[in-house]
Amino acid sequence: MMASAFQLLWSGYVFLFDLRVWGFDVLPDVLGYLLIAAGLRRVSHLNDRFAKAARLAPIAALVSLADFYEPVRSGASALMLTGPSFRTPVGAVLTVAGIGVIALNLLMTWHLIGGLLQLALDRRDDEIADRSTTLWPEYKGVHILLMIVWPLAALVPAVGWLAPLAQLSVGIVAYLSMMVFLRQARHAFGESTGKAG
Repeated sequence: MMASAFQLLWSGYVFLFDLRVWGFDVLPDVLGYLLIAAGLRRVSHLNDRFAKAARLAPIAALVSLADFYEPVRSGASALMLTGPSFRTPVGAVLTVAGIGVIALNLLMTWHLIGGLLQLALDRRDDEIADRSTTLWPEYKGVHILLMIVWPLAALVPAVGWLAPLAQLSVGIVAYLSMMVFLRQARHAFGESTGKAG
């Protein structure tokens, strides 16, 4: 059960990468958050941090529905991401929802990493515990940068290209690192706690 929980978590973070075609999210965040919620439910009995993350994931899934489609400017290519905008009421709502999803993602992942740290300390796994403490500042840093860039790009269209670049950075730095860490955690805890969970 523990191994399948980590597989669900890993798969969920795959869907958080932002890949759009004609404005539609090819890897919908809502599916990612639902997979993460399912994985967290399987480990929520292990500690309070997992339980808190499990309560936040469905909320993030709901809010992320607003990010499924992002209007493409006329003349833009199919794969071009134009970033957030306050120019229209819909754009403003989508921009605010995007900031909300970033904040929920940050809070959910903080509890998830904290839950893994607590589990590692309980099981005396120094490698996972150490990685938990170094991963969080990286993850937090790129998401805070994204929370700054997102409204800035919406307010100043000339720097709108910064939003897609920041999203790409989050994907490469934060989500790939998180996926590698979840793989390590699966190998460390998947077998030893699978029967108990």
